Amino acid sequence: MIDGCSHCKAFFRGTLPLSKSVIAVLTLMFAVGHWNAYFGALMYLRTQSKFPL
Repeated sequence: MIDGCSHCKAFFRGTLPLSKSVIAVLTLMFAVGHWNAYFGALMYLRTQSKFPL
């Protein structure tokens, strides 16, 4: 690697900062998907023992 930079350092200083927006969007989509699954179960289930949480 250039100037003694290891693979880990190149990842944390180069690749990871460039992919922060992608990671944020994937996290948001994952959270919204889980929220929708939780809300749908609350609409249809009436007994508290069958709730998803």
